[in-house]
Amino acid sequence: MNFYIYWFFAIYHIYKRFSWDKDFGLFATGLFSLLITLSLNCLIIIIALFFSNGDIIKQSKYFLISFFILLFIVNGFIFLRKDWLNRNYSIYIEGRKMIKDIISISASVLIFLGLIILSTFSRDLF
Repeated sequence: MNFYIYWFFAIYHIYKRFSWDKDFGLFATGLFSLLITLSLNCLIIIIALFFSNGDIIKQSKYFLISFFILLFIVNGFIFLRKDWLNRNYSIYIEGRKMIKDIISISASVLIFLGLIILSTFSRDLF
């Protein structure tokens, strides 16, 4: 199981444990797509801070929105098929390791912290 799928199942597992809604898979897919989009946003801000004067940030607003929508649709087709989801979730549960869980959750937290830090440094570019 690669890290992309493992990261999704770590988020899915948290939603499954704490959610009372029957559509928690949809929310997990949305959060996972948002994390991938925010990591792309962090890369765009880093490129803008070091290599340009901020024009790339102003031009990337609509790109990020459309990228999130496209990624949500693609992840929905990948992750929300019930037979695939149940089969691979049982594989995830059997092969779970604490270090992989720590890496995937810390990657999620680092993306949010990185975006907050980069947004404060690039405030004058907006």
